[in-house]
Amino acid sequence: MSASPDPRNIQGNILRGSSKWEWACYVFLRVADQESVAALVGGLLASTYVGSAASVFPHTPDVNINIAFTQEGLCLARTPISDAKRYERTFIMRLRKSDPFADDADPDPGSAFESGMFSADLNDTWPNRKGGGYEWPDGTIAHAWWTDDEEPKPWKDINEWPHVLVWVSAVSEQCRGEALDEIRKVVESIEGVTKIGCQFARTLEDAKEHFGFVDGVSQPAIDGFRPGNPGDGKRSARGWQSLPVGEFIVGYPDEGLGSSERLDSAPAAKDGTFLVYRKLRQDVAAFRRASKAMASDSGRKQRTIEAKMMGRHHDGTPLVVPPGAPSDPVPPELSNDFTYANDPDGSLCPLTSHVRRSNPRDDLHFEGRRVNRHRIIRRGMPYGDPYAEGEAEDKKQRGLIFIALNARIEDQFEFIQNQWLNGGRTFRLGNDADPIAGNGENLRIVINGEHPVLRCQPQPFTQFLGGDYFFVPSISMLREMAAIPANRASSPGGP
Repeated sequence: MSASPDPRNIQGNILRGSSKWEWACYVFLRVADQESVAALVGGLLASTYVGSAASVFPHTPDVNINIAFTQEGLCLARTPISDAKRYERTFIMRLRKSDPFADDADPDPGSAFESGMFSADLNDTWPNRKGGGYEWPDGTIAHAWWTDDEEPKPWKDINEWPHVLVWVSAVSEQCRGEALDEIRKVVESIEGVTKIGCQFARTLEDAKEHFGFVDGVSQPAIDGFRPGNPGDGKRSARGWQSLPVGEFIVGYPDEGLGSSERLDSAPAAKDGTFLVYRKLRQDVAAFRRASKAMASDSGRKQRTIEAKMMGRHHDGTPLVVPPGAPSDPVPPELSNDFTYANDPDGSLCPLTSHVRRSNPRDDLHFEGRRVNRHRIIRRGMPYGDPYAEGEAEDKKQRGLIFIALNARIEDQFEFIQNQWLNGGRTFRLGNDADPIAGNGENLRIVINGEHPVLRCQPQPFTQFLGGDYFFVPSISMLREMAAIPANRASSPGGP
């Protein structure tokens, strides 16, 4: 088996993205059977928008389209992926997807992707549940649905969830609209395909998310595909090293010395990746109120408090100044070249900060090796209008569409979310959850210094509205799905 994939067989916007794609749309579809999947994939492949890895292009295309499937969607296409053999479930108990709210549901031994995000333990990846809905910061209960850009509406039954995600990335609103028109024509021409949602997103001014911080600063360096800057990879005795491609693309050696190759039951998964889609609502007003109150209590500037809460300054500069950088400003190429070795007590970057918890670097000792195998590629983008400073309440629909790309959902996305953001024992913080993106009963902000600040939050500043796990097939697998070979059309594996 080759140690490196052919980039021409990997969908675009996976191993390498582009800052030029400032407009996005996520179209969610349901399909009836294998024939409707074949017609849909064939119609999308006929466009000029579904391309291979961006690294093979001399320039960035104006539009890129990714096609991804839930496990149920792959079963309908008769190309199911059974990846359960790769894992022994140790730290997550999953519930039956058919009855996710059942208290006595039987454990499902399948993998995260096979079970789906909605089957995960609700205390791990879902917000605080109260009755049949989800609790918002003001104490009200909202039945929010997550597949479109409209106001919250009644929660849908599990049998109305999407099978297919068509993800559009574009350099302009016009280009995005042209791609959506082409997708609409394809969908409307196929009887067995139904659109159930369409979520829009776009890059905000200065590439910042709604809390006011530059997003996407840290991305992993990948062997042969994304060289990256110092700090983008893993720490070693020889300095920073890039990560093996098998951490993100199925079928190649990874940090576990080849464990991602053990997908024997689904060779078609090679050159694909698993996609985590989450719609996150950001309560900017609550974030501002908290930072203002802590600034008043400590005599510090409000923006300083916000930077301490996040773990970086608003422009992306780390709170721990890289050793090879001038004190101010830090060059962008050195913005990740730092560790926490000289800040063990969090006096510079608090132990509770979001950035420190989501990527502890060497904070867990053993020269940073405990962070290995727990990295993801992020492709998030804000949705909704920017927050107007001074608003007393933040009830408008705004937030972040969070996308993670990884080869092992359990070891990567779910580990980060459950072990580092939803719990604090790893960081000597007891059961405190991350107030920025965690979920738990104890949400505390602790900022060290001459005048330390402690604040407890009733709700996280970011509420999870919903999402699911998808698989992004290779270009060759998409072509096979569109062709419906005779030997696969009559084989078992789907309804």
